[in-house]
Amino acid sequence: MNPSLDKQLDDILSKSRIECESSWDSALVVAARTLTNARDQEMKSTTVVSGLGRHDADELHSRVQAIADEFGLSAIVNVTIGSFAVRFEREGSRFG
Repeated sequence: MNPSLDKQLDDILSKSRIECESSWDSALVVAARTLTNARDQEMKSTTVVSGLGRHDADELHSRVQAIADEFGLSAIVNVTIGSFAVRFEREGSRFG
């Protein structure tokens, strides 16, 4: 990985109060932090898609809610067999 990018990701993850426990945890935190730091006109939502173990769906839902609460975002979770998609949106910025 690019050393500069690695440092940026470490910085993003270190600012979160949420401890990342899985590979998708860190992706969710990075997405939420990126959306929160972007200006409204730059970005209104972001989506994370990743693999999911068959026993991890309940944990995913609770982790997404905790991350959304921490960053003041709304979240939509879609789980299918073996994968998931999470869309974070700024509160009040639903697309029409």
